[in-house]
Order: sequence, then structure tokens, then C-alpha cells
Amino acid sequence: MIRPYLFLAISLPLSALEPGVGHVEIALTYQPNTQAWSWNTDWFDNDLQLRDDPLSSLFFPGLDRFYDPEDFSNPDNLGCKWLRPPGSQWDFLGIDENEPLWIFSDTALASAGFDSTPSNLTGSLQFTLVDVSGPSNGHFALYFGSSPQVYMQTLDGIGPTDVFPKPASHFHASWAFTRKGLWIVSLKAKGTLASSGQPTVESAPQPIVFAIGELATWRATHFDMAQLQDPGISGDDADPDQDSFGNLMEFALGGHPLQSSPLASSGFGPMRPRLLRPTSVGGPWHFEYLQRIPVDDAEIVYQVESTSDPASSEWNIETTPAQSVVLDDTWLRITQPVPAASRKFLRLRVEQVSE
Repeated sequence: MIRPYLFLAISLPLSALEPGVGHVEIALTYQPNTQAWSWNTDWFDNDLQLRDDPLSSLFFPGLDRFYDPEDFSNPDNLGCKWLRPPGSQWDFLGIDENEPLWIFSDTALASAGFDSTPSNLTGSLQFTLVDVSGPSNGHFALYFGSSPQVYMQTLDGIGPTDVFPKPASHFHASWAFTRKGLWIVSLKAKGTLASSGQPTVESAPQPIVFAIGELATWRATHFDMAQLQDPGISGDDADPDQDSFGNLMEFALGGHPLQSSPLASSGFGPMRPRLLRPTSVGGPWHFEYLQRIPVDDAEIVYQVESTSDPASSEWNIETTPAQSVVLDDTWLRITQPVPAASRKFLRLRVEQVSE
């Protein structure tokens, strides 16, 4: 007998980030009376609408594909993948020559630049690196130019030399990452008052989010800033809506991490895997689920497994060739035949592809 699982769940509210695609300037303001800093943005979106959003409401998206300078004006070209150039001057990146890295530069479509110094301040603004979170064994660097002037890098940790003295005019530097995934770079800012020449107080840390690849972009568009910084809510194995589907499985099946996944859906769309009974006596059961069509290289793998005892650590991969149906540009419907057995439990395993 083949037994499906059934789960109950609750829902949680949602306030997610929005992709900042275009020429985005990080714009700071300072109120001397309250000694308060504000981190905002000035940018034009894809509809050429001038935007002014809090920096904490945006993220910078990048696709895991090589940057194409001939297709800069295409909004779909968010490729930010490069190869590390030769020469010891690039050793600060922490990877070997010709290894991949992902760069948000002044030529990228999703650009994180710095606006001019506010009018009530004078000279340069000093940005200090406070914290970086991202994929394990990855490194971050902020630099300028093809003969790189390095301002910040995490190869040797974070220290007092990780400072960017931004010129008074607007400025674009390159934000480089050596692993794809979700990155949060936290900076502090400090300036000089134009009226007195005295230094301002230093700002509180400001997180800046970069999402490289499908999974990272999905996470940024489903969680707010506080949730993204809490792996107990936004991590791969977290289950904030308590529907027994972790976030990685929600991504894999088209669910919502903060809303209970439905048992099934009409036509196609987000749904739980389901068992289909044999259509003839002695015929096979079928295990059906949705599978993402990767935009670039696949980031996850799907695997149907079975066992006669769910408490056992021994699960076997179902090897009968599956059928697939293209539903749209994003989804396949996979139907895996499962030979009949006196007792069998099934599960769908989803894992990230290791780099």
C-alpha cells in the first residue's frame, strides 16, 4: 500500500523587497538637529519613472549568466557573471584566475552607485564595512577600476582598513562576490558638516541586499529585510508558515514561504506533490509534482525516493523513467511511475546543486 502524507499549516504576513533594476544611486541625508541619517535611493526604473525609495525596501538582482555589454539596454539582461582576470593585483578577490565571480559594476543593469554628498555636508563621505553575510566560503570586495583600487575586501576578514572614502560627487564602484546566492553587506556612514567643519555622528549599520541567481531572487522577493537577516525564517530549511515544507521546497514547487501550500491547484500552479491511483488493475501508481525550468544553470535537483518504513534511514531512488509536460516558461509537470508494492512510502527530495 502506498500512503501519501497530509499536513496542516498557518499563514504569516508578508512585506518583501523590490528589485532595484536601473541606474540606482544610494542617497544619504543627515539631520544635524537630531543627528539622524537616512539611507534612500534615487533611480529610474524600467518605465523611466524617477523613484525615491528607502534603501531597505530594495535589493539588487543579478542572473547567473555572463554579462553581455552588447545587450545593456535589455531589462532581461541582468547577467553579472565574470571570470577573474589574470595578475596578482586581483588576488584580493580570494579566487584563482579564470574562476567565476559576480560583479555589480557601473556598467551593470542593476547598478548600486553612490549619490553626491548632501548639501549640508562637505567633502567625502566615509563608508565603513561592518558585516557581510552570504554563501559559505565566499568573499566580498568593493573596488574601482580595471587597475583596481580596493576599498573593502573580506579575504582577510573585516577590519579598520575596510573603508570607502566616497568623493563629493556621485560615484560608482564595483561590488564583487565569489559565490552566487543572497548577500547582505552592512555599511556605516560618516561625514563632515558644511557649516562648522565638525564630523557627524556615525550612522547605524545599513544592510544592502544583493541577490544572485533564481533562488536568491526568490528569497528577496518573499521576505522583508528583517526576515532575510534571520535564517530561522528565511533559511533553506526554515518553515515559517509551518506547512511542513521548508523554504527550499517552497521554491522548488512554486509555493509561498509565508502562506500554506495548497494540496493541489486547478490546471497548474503551486501545489503539493500528489499520488495518482492506477488507471488499470495491477498498473503503477504515479507520483506527480512540479519542477522549475531553470533560467540559467540548474540550482536545485529533484529526486523521488521510496521506502517500506518511513522511520528507516534507507530510502531508494525511484528509477522508472518519468514523464514531463511543459506547462509554461517556468514549470514542468513531472509524473513518476511507481511500481505497486505491498507497503511503500514516497518522498520528494530537493537539494541545492553544489558549486
